[in-house]
Amino acid sequence: MTKDSRRFEFTYGYDDTVTVAMQEGTYQWEDIVFVAFSELCGDCLFRKSRTVIVLSKTEYNESFPILAIVPMTRILKGLDSKYHVFIDREDCNNELNTSGMCMLGRCQTINRRQIKHEMGHVYDERLQQKICNGLVFNLQFMDYVEGREEHVLV
Repeated sequence: MTKDSRRFEFTYGYDDTVTVAMQEGTYQWEDIVFVAFSELCGDCLFRKSRTVIVLSKTEYNESFPILAIVPMTRILKGLDSKYHVFIDREDCNNELNTSGMCMLGRCQTINRRQIKHEMGHVYDERLQQKICNGLVFNLQFMDYVEGREEHVLV
């Protein structure tokens, strides 16, 4: 409870929400999990689920209820883009049902309470590096100059 919330006797449910979320499982960097998303569109609540890769570091995930993730899809459209990385199920010790593609251009955060179950982990170091490189490019931490890449600290 914050100092202001005690003084004015309101909490907005923050403390309860964080406490409940922190009781959920802890996930590691590069874990592949199944997430339930909800989206309000007009008067309707659409529910959909998707496989995602956890991008936030394990140490962060152990301390906070919010995780950074990137969604995956089985549709391999735009695979040649720097924002998309092919995820071969064999690089995940065959823990996935099918291979797919992670869409680094759609990074977002979720509450760990949205995770329904763990599906696997990206074990292949080469694939982990491709995901990191795509993320660096997506977040524009790298200045791309015709055929040459220079690291730029923002």
